[in-house]
Amino acid sequence: MKNKMIAFYLRLSLSDGDLGKDNKDESNSIENQRQLLQAYMDAQDDFDGEISEYVDM
Repeated sequence: MKNKMIAFYLRLSLSDGDLGKDNKDESNSIENQRQLLQAYMDAQDDFDGEISEYVDM
């Protein structure tokens, strides 16, 4: 059986103001989205495949 490709699409909102502050190279919003998506995937038994991540900044 061929592995499935799973894509995470993370989007930075214009209202996110923490990018670049305190030497941050990633917004809290992006970080939180990634954690939520990963937690969701970890909780699913029927999803299996390679995860690619796309970030719109």
